[in-house]
Amino acid sequence: MLAGYTLSSDRVADALLAAHRRGVRVRVLVEGSPVGGVSRAQAATLDRLAAAGVPVAIVSGPKVKFSYHHAKYAVVDDRSLVLTENWKPAGTGGRDSRGWGVRVASNRTADELAAVFAADSTGRGVVDWESFRDGREFVDDAPATATYPARFAPESVCATEVRVLTTPGNAGEAVIRRVDGAEERIAVVNPRIDPDSRFFAALVRAARRGVSVRILLSNAWYDEAENEAVVARVEELRKSGLPIEARIADPRGRFGKVHAKGAVVDGEFALVGSLNWNDHAATENREVVLELSGDGPAGYYRRAFDADWNAAGGGAGALGVADADRTTWLLVAGALASAALAGLILKKAVRFEG
Repeated sequence: MLAGYTLSSDRVADALLAAHRRGVRVRVLVEGSPVGGVSRAQAATLDRLAAAGVPVAIVSGPKVKFSYHHAKYAVVDDRSLVLTENWKPAGTGGRDSRGWGVRVASNRTADELAAVFAADSTGRGVVDWESFRDGREFVDDAPATATYPARFAPESVCATEVRVLTTPGNAGEAVIRRVDGAEERIAVVNPRIDPDSRFFAALVRAARRGVSVRILLSNAWYDEAENEAVVARVEELRKSGLPIEARIADPRGRFGKVHAKGAVVDGEFALVGSLNWNDHAATENREVVLELSGDGPAGYYRRAFDADWNAAGGGAGALGVADADRTTWLLVAGALASAALAGLILKKAVRFEG
């Protein structure tokens, strides 16, 4: 089961078709009205899948359940993959975006995500690809083709607990509660943060408690004005004495733009998923986020964040955090679905390749 906002990656389609030919039951679910429209590349990709007999469902029509199906995840047998990135060359292809991702070996996590997929891929507001594409025009969208060095290696780590968070549902409130519970430090990476949202307010509350807050924002041209305003607002708070800082990412040739959506809290929790930190996404979109507990996942994403944060600060040593961060998307494996399973699973952290 592969769910996404968009799907135009030949590499991903090839893997799905190979699985289908092996007799694996393959299903795909994507958004029907992405910003800018469905690209010709996506139409060609979905045509390939449908022609081979792979069911492709499209979230579309007047009775849709959410504004956008923005989630990016896959369930494969008893494992699941949750990403901040779209299934296209710029995202999972590593040709542009800085993103985060996690693969989890856990029946429970896979079952929970499979239930989300089953609910979203049937019923009102869902049509099959063949019906959707009939008489429809598609847009040109030149694929990203840049190449970046990849030196931030994936790691296999153990998580003491993995929680599946969704919107509509519990994700927005769960993220805010985690921020409100922070005691020492918070690191947030997001393309943009609405300074009038509940998320930003929670970060300011944390800073007022004395928690160190760092916010890393996208360097994309279309986010420039909004993010510069956030940085200026945060700087005012910082001048008032609060321990809060915001920076706009500086790729320095290591990636194109920041597209990751995640956070690390107190070195104990990592949040990874599709949720942009604004109130609309938290209430109107379908988003999927995993909260990973434990110093293993938190340490991995903290090192990734620190490297990008230091680069955005400029100066000598900006890339000196374990010299680790020169890839376009990151993976870390959490082995547990529940702390109660720790005794059974802790020794089975699974290695995987990006």
